[in-house]
Amino acid sequence: MNVLSQDKHDAIAENAAKIFLSRGIEATTIRDIALASGVGEATLYRHYKTKVQLAILAAEYLQKEIFASYFVSPSSGSGFADLCAFYDVFVQVYNNHPEYYRFLDEFDVFVSKSNDGDKASYELGISRFEDVYFAFYRKGREDGSVAELDDVQSFYFASTHATLSLCKKLASESVIGQDLRIDKSKELKVFIETVLYRLEKK
Repeated sequence: MNVLSQDKHDAIAENAAKIFLSRGIEATTIRDIALASGVGEATLYRHYKTKVQLAILAAEYLQKEIFASYFVSPSSGSGFADLCAFYDVFVQVYNNHPEYYRFLDEFDVFVSKSNDGDKASYELGISRFEDVYFAFYRKGREDGSVAELDDVQSFYFASTHATLSLCKKLASESVIGQDLRIDKSKELKVFIETVLYRLEKK
């Protein structure tokens, strides 16, 4: 049995992510990923038996990339300023990588149709964003820049899920005329402003 090195696993994750982003999950085959990664199709099947497993692998890779690219800079501002920057990441990713939101939209549907694949590590990866958010909220409460919330966890999930859903909608193909008339990035910013209005201590 062929044993793949960690570098090769990393290459498979990166190549799977690139192909899924450019072609979509449904249009991609395991053979496509094997060829791009320089491994035999049979070898790839031995380690990742289904496309669902590869989709989760790619999602974890992209998740780490987003976190490393947008959440590593230390801040010297207020907690509220940090929360503003947190939500602005949605806008930056939308402007720079709308294909990421299109991938997530397809990923949710594709993976939900199957019980295959370990989603635990993917979910654990999501928790790092939650940890950052709560740290910013606590900082804002301490420095007096953030309003007190009765249930900060519910607010976090409601606001980030809604923002993510809007990003997916705006990144998808235009369906009707108004989709072509609006400034999608501005629409996203307007929504985020309503979230931040609730967070800012007046």
